[in-house]
Amino acid sequence: MKYTNIVFDIDGTLIDTEDIILNSLQKVLKDLHNRCEKKEDLRFALGITGPKALEILKIYDNGKTLQTWTEYMLNDRKKISLFPGITEALKKLKYMNIKLGLITSRTRDEYEKQFIPVGISEYFENIVCSEDTLKHKPNGEPMRKYLEISNTENTKTLYIGDSTYDMQCALAEKTDCALALWGCSDLKGIKSTYTLKSPEDIFDIIKD
Repeated sequence: MKYTNIVFDIDGTLIDTEDIILNSLQKVLKDLHNRCEKKEDLRFALGITGPKALEILKIYDNGKTLQTWTEYMLNDRKKISLFPGITEALKKLKYMNIKLGLITSRTRDEYEKQFIPVGISEYFENIVCSEDTLKHKPNGEPMRKYLEISNTENTKTLYIGDSTYDMQCALAEKTDCALALWGCSDLKGIKSTYTLKSPEDIFDIIKD
């Protein structure tokens, strides 16, 4: 098998949360800062940590905005859905004895409250959340951390994500990466080893 480990991003790759993230960010900016931002202008926040997104927005309020943003997302967590074909692909990969992992910009608390209830966390052995590293995507440190805790090599690992941040994180550690087109709305300037139109396409690139 070409890869022994396949690592996934969460938002925009496994679960469809784009509207939840952006709508809640719009709402918190309006409610706490009286700022009316277009959803398109907030897309940069997809794939990076909440604190980093607020830093770009020049909001520094000792965590109040971040806390409220998280609460708004939790209120809408019932709207979270899996992308079509994800569960079937995970089951097939596990049957093939490929180890599965996660690298996410979410905190451990967000992972537990918003991702675990979706019902697929059992498939993943090694998980890297935002507090597990000092630097975050697009920096390569999260991938480096994953390789360390999974005791695997970069040449045996494939990272699947939906954003340029994911691809840059993998490539920084000379790790192959695949862009999930089902969750990526803007391909401009994104470099990746592969592109995937659907989760089933994973199996075309992991063959020997």
